[in-house]
Amino acid sequence: KPMSISRDVHILDWADPAGLRKAEADYGHQKQVNLIRDAIKRLSANSKLHVVAICQAAAPTLLALDGLDTKNMTLTLLAAPLVDGPGGISHLFDPDNAEETLRSAEALVTLSGNGSRILPGAIQLAAIMHGSGGAMRLLSSATTVEAMGISPARYLGAKARRLALLDARNIPARLLLENLKANFIERRHLASLPNRNLPIHLVAGADDQVVPASQT
Repeated sequence: KPMSISRDVHILDWADPAGLRKAEADYGHQKQVNLIRDAIKRLSANSKLHVVAICQAAAPTLLALDGLDTKNMTLTLLAAPLVDGPGGISHLFDPDNAEETLRSAEALVTLSGNGSRILPGAIQLAAIMHGSGGAMRLLSSATTVEAMGISPARYLGAKARRLALLDARNIPARLLLENLKANFIERRHLASLPNRNLPIHLVAGADDQVVPASQT
């Protein structure tokens, strides 16, 4: 809201795949990159553009900027897991356990009512509530929330005020798995990062337990 007072603000988001037709719910990493690129091209056509990417959106946004004219753009990356660092999540995807982590994440995928493959929002919520690195630790164990003894309601009750805006919707399984591979294992976004011809602002919280400043 504060930004919208003096700026024209546009927000990109995706719909819950459980509410889409199965064909529409098949949403992967490259489609995410393409949609971000198309939006940036459209919004920057006749005016200056400031792009803000948060957390895992940072890597596909960097890829989306490839080949675009960025002279009238700036980019801010908030809590972006771009490199390895102590704590957090990126370091869990080393070459020795990366494929195992992907297989474990695949084991948590379920079918929604429309037959699309999803990672249930309840699992994400429980992982976030579980604390530092909890999301990746949960994904590295092929089990369920109940088997882990993690109650989303229990953790929400303790942190409801701070997490009032938390939206743990279902995520398309293909998007999750392809993002993990592209962003954390192959790290495609790092190859051309030094060649970006635009101002990049990196913002990270000193007390961020999931994406510590060392990873941004």
